[in-house]
Amino acid sequence: MAAETSEPKSGIVLQIAALSIVVLVGARYGLVSYFNTQMGDEYDRKVGTYRSATLDKLRETETKALTS
Repeated sequence: MAAETSEPKSGIVLQIAALSIVVLVGARYGLVSYFNTQMGDEYDRKVGTYRSATLDKLRETETKALTS
């Protein structure tokens, strides 16, 4: 059985390495962007729209105290 003894072309190896890095950076950018969008939406849904009756009462009391 014969084995190939020629060296691989360095240009092809470098192109594959560069393409791999570009794909990894692009995938990371896409996933981080998607994660941040989803986290922002969930934060707004869970925390941003939540109104506490106790907090509203406290704010009302403080507003009255400041204006009096």
